Amino acid sequence: GYVENYSFAAAGVLLYLAWGRRVLAGYSPLWQAAALLALTHATHPSTVILAPSLLFLGWRVAQRRLDEAGVHGTRSRGRVVFGVILSIMLPMLLAGGATILLMERGGHGLAALLTTDRPGGGDGRWFVPLWQTTTRWEHYTLLSWPHLRDVINQQLLVAPVVLPALLWLGLCCRNMSGAALVSKLGAGEAGLRRSTLRFYALAAVCYLAFTLVWNPDYGGQRDW
Repeated sequence: GYVENYSFAAAGVLLYLAWGRRVLAGYSPLWQAAALLALTHATHPSTVILAPSLLFLGWRVAQRRLDEAGVHGTRSRGRVVFGVILSIMLPMLLAGGATILLMERGGHGLAALLTTDRPGGGDGRWFVPLWQTTTRWEHYTLLSWPHLRDVINQQLLVAPVVLPALLWLGLCCRNMSGAALVSKLGAGEAGLRRSTLRFYALAAVCYLAFTLVWNPDYGGQRDW
């Protein structure tokens, strides 16, 4: 069927974000979160924008392993870092290789990806132009009112779900920062809360940046 699937991608993103918190808490290994994200990439390539959040998970896991082991030597630190990199890269390579293999067997592989299904639509340009439009698939420049209007329209479309969620999160996090957070939860749980919020914030900012700079070249509806 069609190579992109938004429903599976949305479910994969939610699972990955939930599993990311388990990784930060030490309940699950890093490779499981990496595998979930790799499978999500296979359902829709736009989810690659979450890669920085996975790197954040890897950095926190490496820090925790170094602290727990009391590692100080360069060689020992290198082994820890190599293990973290392997936990991230191996699932990505396996899922990516399997996706390419399946698409090739279905007659819709790399040749299509580089021609008819290339990213960037009809003109092959990925991002909203900075200064001027040069093709009929570019509807406006980055710093323009029509672009801002589309961004505002996107936010209004998701506001019935997003705004109540933000209000709920705000109530949950009220008075839960700094010294009050540590005294109420304990240093360990407070650190986990801060790491989780940073992880989710990074993922959200990356997706927001994606919607701002990706060129919506599909015509009047501009569904991106």
